[in-house]
Amino acid sequence: MQRYKMVTPLLVSSTSVIPITDPDGKQVGTIQRYFPNKVQRWMDWVLTNTFFVHVCARDDQQNVRVNMINQSNSFRAWLRQQWTLIMISDSETKESVAVSKTKIRTNPRLHYANLQTEIEVRKDFASRTTSFVERSSGTLLAEVCLEGVAPDKHRKAEIRIWQDRVNVLEVACIYYAFRLGS
Repeated sequence: MQRYKMVTPLLVSSTSVIPITDPDGKQVGTIQRYFPNKVQRWMDWVLTNTFFVHVCARDDQQNVRVNMINQSNSFRAWLRQQWTLIMISDSETKESVAVSKTKIRTNPRLHYANLQTEIEVRKDFASRTTSFVERSSGTLLAEVCLEGVAPDKHRKAEIRIWQDRVNVLEVACIYYAFRLGS
């Protein structure tokens, strides 16, 4: 099992860089929310601060490894969020769609396919843990656990990777978009 930590910003609309560190304190990568243009930034500020959620993850050499781009170009996307998910490894690039399957806001769900398998991201009501589960077998691949629910602790998250089928940048990027979008 691999463990990593990150501290998300207090403001939802923040575009600051969020470092991801290993247990020794060494930075393994970063994630960052971004807006492609000023119109989207303004509309997001006016509407809900979670209307346009674009997140990218970079490794320690500042190479983009995961990019989640919000698809808000159709009416259906306004009802149920969708992202174009671009995953870049050393040898290949894969583009897939991450779709919110949330039926009730207290139990958010997200489905996507990474380079190897189809994954469901789920969070249960009153749980501080968000789970990344393989859809076909139900195998737990990764977890993101919040340190607490108090205002100073709900921003601190620990990422636990149980299987090698997901990497820390993918989990952190998708978790952050999932948290902002749900």
